[in-house]
Amino acid sequence: MSTKQFNPSGARDEENESDSGRSMADVLTLPDSEQRFVTWLIRQKQVSLSEAVAYMNQEEEVVCNMLNSLSNQGFVQQLNVDGELRYRPCLAPKQGRRASKNLWQALD
Repeated sequence: MSTKQFNPSGARDEENESDSGRSMADVLTLPDSEQRFVTWLIRQKQVSLSEAVAYMNQEEEVVCNMLNSLSNQGFVQQLNVDGELRYRPCLAPKQGRRASKNLWQALD
C-alpha cells in the first residue's frame, strides 16, 4: 500500500516535481532582504555580481554568500557569460488553469 498522502489542491509534491524552479509563493517565504533581491532580479532578468552588490548596498562577501544560498535553494541560477559570472532567477513558469477534456466535451 502506498504511503503517499492525498493532496486536495492538486499541486505536485516537491519530491515529484521536476527541476523547473521555485514558485513566487516560495519567494514569499524568504527573509525580507532575499525576497526583495529575488523580486528585483526577476525584473532585471540577469545581473552581474557588481550589479547585485550595488543594489544590495552591502559588502561583496555578504552578497556572494546570499547568492550562493539562493542558488543552493533553487531561486537563482549562476551563469558564465563571456567569462563573467552572472545570476538569473530560476522560477517555474506560471501555470494556467487546465480544464479536463471531459469538461469541454460535456459543454459541447
